[in-house]
Amino acid sequence: TTKVAALRADGHVPSLAERVDAAVDETKDIFRSVWLWVLLGVGIGAAIHGWVPADFFVRFAGPGNPFAVVVATLAGVPLYVNGAG
Repeated sequence: TTKVAALRADGHVPSLAERVDAAVDETKDIFRSVWLWVLLGVGIGAAIHGWVPADFFVRFAGPGNPFAVVVATLAGVPLYVNGAG
């Protein structure tokens, strides 16, 4: 169970301070588990945005390529994560 869910165990009604503390702890746990992946995605997106020419994707994700959707997805996810992309 999560820290927030544990507050309601045995019929306990948590106070606002208890709920805020539990929410902050949950937020920290989530951040610790995803920060590296977010940073990696931003880095890949920045590299693609800065160094890969636009016609590169047209060549590999253009019409006639049966894997165009896969290529576009693999390229698009890091670009989406990169706020400057």
